[in-house]
Amino acid sequence: MKKLLTTSVISTLGSLLAVSHGLPALGLSLEDATDAAFRRHGIARVSSIAEVAPRDRGNKSFAFKPVHVVPSGNAYVIVTDQTDPVALKSLEKLARFHSGTIIQLKNFRNLYQTQGERAALIEKLRAANPKYVALAPRTENFSENGLLAIWQLLLRVGNGRLNVYPSFLVAADSNGLAALVDRAIKDQPLRLRDVHPLVLAQYTDPNSGGMRSVEKAAIMEDLFRGLGLECPGLIVRTNSAPAKPAVFPKIGTLGTIQQSGPPIQQFPPEVAGALAASRLLLMFGHGKTGMSCSVDVNAYRNIPMKDDVVLCGSCFSCTPPASDLVADSNGRRPESLAMRAIANGAQVFWGHMHKNSGFPELFVVFESLMKGEPVGQSYQQVMNAIFADTKLAPQSFILSDQELADKDAVDERNHMLFVMIGDPAARPIFE
Repeated sequence: MKKLLTTSVISTLGSLLAVSHGLPALGLSLEDATDAAFRRHGIARVSSIAEVAPRDRGNKSFAFKPVHVVPSGNAYVIVTDQTDPVALKSLEKLARFHSGTIIQLKNFRNLYQTQGERAALIEKLRAANPKYVALAPRTENFSENGLLAIWQLLLRVGNGRLNVYPSFLVAADSNGLAALVDRAIKDQPLRLRDVHPLVLAQYTDPNSGGMRSVEKAAIMEDLFRGLGLECPGLIVRTNSAPAKPAVFPKIGTLGTIQQSGPPIQQFPPEVAGALAASRLLLMFGHGKTGMSCSVDVNAYRNIPMKDDVVLCGSCFSCTPPASDLVADSNGRRPESLAMRAIANGAQVFWGHMHKNSGFPELFVVFESLMKGEPVGQSYQQVMNAIFADTKLAPQSFILSDQELADKDAVDERNHMLFVMIGDPAARPIFE
């Protein structure tokens, strides 16, 4: 557990965060706690969105069932186009640590433009027979179409199934990547009692859409209570939202922050302390580039996230620095929450490059990590669920230059733009 920021914060949070030896004995199993919380909150587990009633689709009152495919291989492979000596040295160190190999590309971003380069990578991956695939593009080559190209070729490798455990190793620069790799090598899994979860949710209005994020926070708080764990919660109320509903005291144990004017630029000391103490941050709410849940990404600049797991359900939390879909703001766009979290020391980040549906997919990742499964497995299971639910053929995942400007074409592929950052073989949590 990380140290709190100030002595006063320790006092403030005393009733909220217990040190590991003072936590209550764990209660239900994760499966039983999940089932109980889902029953109480009317959350269905589904294999397809077609199984969900229209109202529940809008309120995200469902979660996908994980679709696990046991990898056929057993090797650890890093795919990269890095050329910087610092970045390459760190990736070579990670490859040695996992007794793995590196596949060097000329340009990661060219994968979506050049069928021949995709075919060559497919053959190299088949020859390597991987279990884990760590994708480490240069920051400027990390983009939406690059991600779609990866899904397209990995499904070719698996003959129509995602049968490897993938994840991304990306950071703002080479030094950030080296630090992320060092954290992966030093990985020391947390017991459930030591994760000290914290839920941050946004409240925009008392209608079902405005309460949706608060309801998802309530589910998580309820689930953790079933496990015998405290889960502090923070509610961010937007400018236009009326007085808080009665449900807030059950969830927002850290209180409510009123957004007045621009997105919140700084957390109150007690909230900053709770964020510093948490090892698992769950976020539900709206987002745009540079903002999640009405909180500016800059508000996290001085929040330590050493070895944290950050799972964000907001839109645009992982907008790449060189985006294909919001290219008109490239070079001028605010820092993404993903890059800030990694810079602050997080070992795992889950988010979305574009418009995110939030809870239905995030929960699959959360559940997998809480079971002690590897980062790459948690990513694989949710993406396989998404691929099974899509109407698009894998060979048509990549957006053409014309389709990049076509809203319908983008929307058809939007649900594939989830990103998991971290070592695919790492197990940050165990039961």
